[in-house]
Amino acid sequence: MNPNQPQNTSSYPQAPTVAPPGVAPQQPGPGPVVGGAQKAGNFPEPKANPISTQNMLQIAEIRDGLVIMNDGSFRSVVMLKSINFDLMSPQEREGVESGYQAFLNSLYFPLQIFVRSQKVDIRPYIERLDKIRAEHDNMLLALLMEDYIDYISQLAAQTNIMDKKFYIVIPFFPKADVQKAITQSKNFFTGLTGIFSKKQSHVTVNEKDLEDAKVELRNRVQAVLGGLMQC
Repeated sequence: MNPNQPQNTSSYPQAPTVAPPGVAPQQPGPGPVVGGAQKAGNFPEPKANPISTQNMLQIAEIRDGLVIMNDGSFRSVVMLKSINFDLMSPQEREGVESGYQAFLNSLYFPLQIFVRSQKVDIRPYIERLDKIRAEHDNMLLALLMEDYIDYISQLAAQTNIMDKKFYIVIPFFPKADVQKAITQSKNFFTGLTGIFSKKQSHVTVNEKDLEDAKVELRNRVQAVLGGLMQC
């Protein structure tokens, strides 16, 4: 036998495992699992969640700039800009309030005002300012920018800087769905419970209803914009 040649020790008998005194001998573990015949446990199959985000949304589709709801009604969404009411003079505030009152009294349809608030991450803004300050040649302006950066950093650490966007949602209900909408508005909590208990069915949109919705919502959007311009 060549001592330099590696030997195959798989055919040699293995030495028995002798446990120390007072310790139970170690039992050999189970053999390898072949073809999935051996399972660690009986786990149930994951079930599909019937309460998903898509089932909770009341939007069927968006077509030609109109939002089509699951009940067959339509929506138009208008994004608006805010005004700084606190910086206005008393005369300007009175004019805004009277104009807004006249706008609300002129409406012949319901609408929804939606405000979306989101926390702003100003770290990229501070990093950009710090880069400009480091590259600036004027020492006085660099010192002023440094003070401004410190002020913004302390302000962001003490308070949440929010970005707010304002929207107006304008609805349109076809004539056949007006009574249905009234019934749903009376049974609000029942309809809200139904969102979590059943799936929404497919919505079929009539072309005539779609054209009527386009014309009427266009007029309503112009009425809203014209009324708000007077505020």
